[in-house]
Formats: sequence, structure tokens, C-alpha cells
Amino acid sequence: MNGATGVYGFTPDILEHAVEIGIASGRVIDVSFPRSLSGDTQDNHPLVDHLVTYFSGEQVTLAEVDIALTVDRDTRRVLETVREISYGETVEAEALLRSAGFDPEEPADRSTVSTALSKNPVPILIPDHRVRGFNGAPPSEISRRLRALEQN
Repeated sequence: MNGATGVYGFTPDILEHAVEIGIASGRVIDVSFPRSLSGDTQDNHPLVDHLVTYFSGEQVTLAEVDIALTVDRDTRRVLETVREISYGETVEAEALLRSAGFDPEEPADRSTVSTALSKNPVPILIPDHRVRGFNGAPPSEISRRLRALEQN
């Protein structure tokens, strides 16, 4: 992606929300789902074009998008594991815990993973909607629509 800085976004037809992407020095730092775009949101960024393609139902690879994560080590481990879940796949919470090196039977580990997913700064790019058994960062209705989009 280019070295732009700013807020970019669009409103996909399948969501009742907009998608806003915060970018600093060419790296994505935030993805959010406001009811409508803010006044300073631009739509002239290659990532917006890529996401428009995604929301049209085409399978796209988002793994090459450069993201900037400023999170602790355990959260990073969880989010990097989630980023490896392929388009159209879903993973149960227990499988994610194991894949990320946590014990599914340990309440503290479950809490760590749950918190990491709920605070995911870049949903879609780190597709927490593909994890079943924990709530991710987007509202549950958005996660459901993203899963449905990827299943078609």
C-alpha cells in the first residue's frame, strides 16, 4: 500500500454501517464500523478499492496489507494466529487457544484470548469474525454478515 496517512472509508451495501480505515505512514492502525462516514473520510486509497472488492463477494487476500499493531505480546500472538485463518474458514475458540499456544481449560488463558479479540484494532484485516465462541471487535451483526459474505 502507499505511504499515505489519513482516514479512508466507504459504505458497503451489505452492512448497515460504514467501514473506516485509519492509516499512518502507509500502515493500517485502525478499522472501525461507524453508522456513517465522518466528514474527513476519503475514498481514494488502494485498500478501499481492495475492500470494495471483498465486500462485492470476491475472495481477496488481505494478508499482505501492512498493519501496525501496538499491543502486548500475548495479544499480538492471538491476533497473528487469527490473521492466518483463511477466507471462508471458521475456527472454534478452543482450536484458536491451542493454535496460539494457550490452554483452553485455563480461565486466565481464555480471558486473554477473549480480550485480545474484543480489542482487535483492525478487524477484517485480522479476521476475528472467523472465530466462533468469542466475540470479536465488530458488533455481532457485522461479524455474522462478514461470515455469510465469505460463505457465498
